[in-house]
Amino acid sequence: MKKSEYQNKVETRLDELDKKMRVIGDDVGKMEENVQQQYKKLRDPLHAKLEELRKILKELKTSSDAEWKDIKSGVEVALKDLEKGFDGLVSSMKNYISISDVKGDTKMKVSEIMTKHPKVCTPKDNVSVPIGIMWDFDCGDVPVVTSMDGKQLVGMVTDRDIAISVVKHHNASPSDVSVESCMSSPAISCKPDDSVETAIQLMAENKIRRIPVSDDDGCCVGILSQADILRQELDCETILSMLQQVSAPQK
Repeated sequence: MKKSEYQNKVETRLDELDKKMRVIGDDVGKMEENVQQQYKKLRDPLHAKLEELRKILKELKTSSDAEWKDIKSGVEVALKDLEKGFDGLVSSMKNYISISDVKGDTKMKVSEIMTKHPKVCTPKDNVSVPIGIMWDFDCGDVPVVTSMDGKQLVGMVTDRDIAISVVKHHNASPSDVSVESCMSSPAISCKPDDSVETAIQLMAENKIRRIPVSDDDGCCVGILSQADILRQELDCETILSMLQQVSAPQK
């Protein structure tokens, strides 16, 4: 992503948070004095962080390529901290405001918890390649991409796919079986900006335990697993429903 595009993206997010804080302020302004004071105590430090982020973003315009990478890293940390604080503000004010009016797209995104830059294989590889990845990284699924350069997502290959294919080929050597012959294609995938709830729904509907993440160009940029989701403080009922559907026997 170009410097200017990144700057616009973050500024848009800051505008959204600023607007939603004003929405809360409008609701709280009609409440008792002690409620207004509670809101102001929580809002003021968040607003200060928001304005500080705006100042940092301005530095991007004159920064070198090396400098802007460092600035971007700092912005990501500060933005995540700001959004966490905003969620705390909403939680504290939940008895006085309409949550649906302000929560919006502040839900946890796939990009926040996915494993970035996962190991991948290509259709032309023999299955010993994904087997090695599964062994080294203790996983049962590997994304399949067009090439190691473009990394356009074209499928997924699982340990089960490989086992069945090897048996199907009369116990052939893994080096004689291509990934292309046993992978699932096209791959069920999600986007980095999708909510985790959206990814959970896709995983449940398709009975998969890991889902690849592709960007707008179709390139594989991450993978999300059940373990990634279970480590988060999400709604227990949502997670339980996902586990039940994923684990349900195929009809």
